[in-house]
Amino acid sequence: MTNNQNKINRLYYLLAFSSTLLTVNQLMPYTVANASASALISQSHLTQQQLISNFTTNGSAKVNHHIFTLTDDHPMLSGAAYQNTPIDLSQDFSLDLKVNLGNKLQQQGGGDGLAFALVPFEKVSQVNHTNGGAFGLGKIANVFGFKLDTYYNANGEAGLFTGDPKEFGTSEGNGSPFGAFFGSSTDGEIQTYEHDAMAIKPHTNDDFESLQIVYHAETQNLMVTYQSKVWSYHITDEDLLTNPISLVFSASTGTNHNLQQLMIERNDYHPYTTSLRINYLDEQQHPLAASQTISGDLNTPYHTKPLSLAGFKLALQPNNANGIFTYHDNRSINYYYEPLTQYVTINFEYQGKILRKAIFSGHTGEQIDFSPVSTLAQLKDYTMSQTDWPGSFVLPKDNNTTWHFTIRLEKNASQPVNNSTISQHTDRVADPFLSQTQIRPQPNPSNTQSTPKASSASQATTENATSQSKKPTSSKQSPAVTTPKKKHVISKNQPYALFQDTVSDFNEMTQPNFQPSPASESSSFTQVVTLLAHYTLLAER
Repeated sequence: MTNNQNKINRLYYLLAFSSTLLTVNQLMPYTVANASASALISQSHLTQQQLISNFTTNGSAKVNHHIFTLTDDHPMLSGAAYQNTPIDLSQDFSLDLKVNLGNKLQQQGGGDGLAFALVPFEKVSQVNHTNGGAFGLGKIANVFGFKLDTYYNANGEAGLFTGDPKEFGTSEGNGSPFGAFFGSSTDGEIQTYEHDAMAIKPHTNDDFESLQIVYHAETQNLMVTYQSKVWSYHITDEDLLTNPISLVFSASTGTNHNLQQLMIERNDYHPYTTSLRINYLDEQQHPLAASQTISGDLNTPYHTKPLSLAGFKLALQPNNANGIFTYHDNRSINYYYEPLTQYVTINFEYQGKILRKAIFSGHTGEQIDFSPVSTLAQLKDYTMSQTDWPGSFVLPKDNNTTWHFTIRLEKNASQPVNNSTISQHTDRVADPFLSQTQIRPQPNPSNTQSTPKASSASQATTENATSQSKKPTSSKQSPAVTTPKKKHVISKNQPYALFQDTVSDFNEMTQPNFQPSPASESSSFTQVVTLLAHYTLLAER
């Protein structure tokens, strides 16, 4: 029973599979054909929505089910469709089209035909301003193309087009259809090129026939194949070869008329691109980094950003940093930079304490030169033992803006080292240049009640008085003295501070609670001399 059931199941699946194969076989041609068409449509942007976004139609032209209808079968119409993205004729391109020229001969009231044209991109908006024999291309300069002409024009219209070659007719509207290249002069008059013009078979049933267009950039030859006939033309117009070109399909009717349509099955081309050069400059127009070039299709947006350049900051943002690629680009985007201000500090240090500071400012690339000889001459009790200061320093291209160097000192051999003379404040040590009468003596530990309590700043200032200069403190308290704040002036390539006080400590010393030394109880002249000795250099005095 089980074996019989398995046989029945296998038979059932076999029949079901065979039925499926038959169904697939019946649908195969349709499915494959549509899959192939879908691939081509996707490649060539031929869905209806894509056609609307990538092609512009005007006049009587419209798009329906991937078919461009340039003119309906009505008189006095002109319709055109042109690709929004211009092509580059320095590269190959090819088009596979199907065209419908209608169902009436010109003797039956049919006309006028259909054209493929290469139009300068900046002039494409002029397409379809005229009807009739010019295919909507009259009055546009430097146009080149190929036409399938179904109406013989014995005579032209001045400024629009010239008459057709006489081999295709004897009187107006009484001739045979033909294919030929054409071009316009600088005044926009369309002229049919008689060379290689050939007759074509007339259409009578609204059927579509293949039209193939191939351009070889190396030879600059354009070849057209239609009804097994081949037309070839060598393009020599430099304006066409070097500028962006629009692909245009156009058709027109006059008193004679036909339904005129086309479909695009394949469209291979290279879009015309334009370039922008980005420069990174200092204020003297000197390049700070290699320029960059960006390229893009016409009418597409671009965005740029400044580079981060070590040692410089952005000074000016260009107005065209962001924008749209346009036909007349080849312009520059200039980012301007200015050098950073950098500071160099040289510390004269003795046993971890800073006795002097030399601080310089400058811009990236500038050189700081400094010799410690004059400062060491002032610090007469010390000599240099070690230094990392090279004597000359070029401010580097670096985002660091502060540089520190140290000149380490040692006591002269003839001077005894007394640790009590060194301030415990990290940023400040008593100036060895000050006279003994200008330094407040250390308070007597045994008589602390008789000595007024000084501020932390005055304590730090008076801590390093030498033991040899100790004097008994006065029982009379001196009046508070407020000293004006000393400005730290930064001059280019010059030290703005060559003394031991930091800015914060100096501000602290200028508060009203600062107490001067007892020596300031003398005459006003002595007080002035004392203050000058505290807050100025010998050279400044």
